[in-house]
Amino acid sequence: MLACSAAGAQEVIDPTRPPQYVDSAGNLEGSGTGLQSVFISDTRKAALIGGQLVELGKKYGDATLVRVAESEVTLARGKEMQVLHLFPGIDKKMVTAAPGPAAPAKAGKRTKSKGKK
Repeated sequence: MLACSAAGAQEVIDPTRPPQYVDSAGNLEGSGTGLQSVFISDTRKAALIGGQLVELGKKYGDATLVRVAESEVTLARGKEMQVLHLFPGIDKKMVTAAPGPAAPAKAGKRTKSKGKK
């Protein structure tokens, strides 16, 4: 009877777990291509590109990782530079607040004028 209930149980998925497993060499199993993540700290800069963890200054294929930013990295192949974006098709835009309506004048106390009638 216990065997029947175990067969019907569903695996519980941890929502905080990364979607795929990263092995000890820094390779992501079942990964696609392109920039997948960036790692920036006081002591380390790296990127996860095509399932491979690449440290700043190290090689990814025939290219060298020369820049790591919060949403993009730059690879150099000789004099050719290639920028990989973490979120392709999404660009940051500076937004400035539109001027709002003029503030109403402050209401003050009214005083009676002492003039001739």
